[in-house]
Amino acid sequence: MNETKTISVKGLTHPQKEALLFPNLESLKPGQTLKVVFDFYPEPLIYMLKARGEHQASFEKQGPVEWILNITRNVPAGKTVELDLRAIVPFERHDLIFQKWEALAPGETLKIINDHDPKPLHYQFDAEYKDQFEWEYLQKGPKDWMVTIKRTKAPQAASV
Repeated sequence: MNETKTISVKGLTHPQKEALLFPNLESLKPGQTLKVVFDFYPEPLIYMLKARGEHQASFEKQGPVEWILNITRNVPAGKTVELDLRAIVPFERHDLIFQKWEALAPGETLKIINDHDPKPLHYQFDAEYKDQFEWEYLQKGPKDWMVTIKRTKAPQAASV
């Protein structure tokens, strides 16, 4: 899962709030989230975010004393990398899939064409990349299976 940065603008003056909030918003990469804690309903900010169309905003908590707003930078639609696995020997497939996957940026998609249902691969993605991908079947047999795997968030930084 992607790290979420949290900032609080409670008790700050309007210029202080802007000086803290806007640089943090601008530094978000596609798919990253900023959690902002307010001591008021941030209606002007919500209107501004909707007008710009670069972020999604949702409340985690709404008053009466504190409002917590999660703001996520949208993931733009990106390129699709196609990988036809039918002619590749089975023991080499997963390594190749994950090499291609690791090279994708948020918003980019890996399209896989396979000679069997890649359900075990889906389980592996669930285990290793939870909340970082969208999986969609485009074709389910009987001869070929096609799936798209879209990277929705940047990889989480390794903890030290």
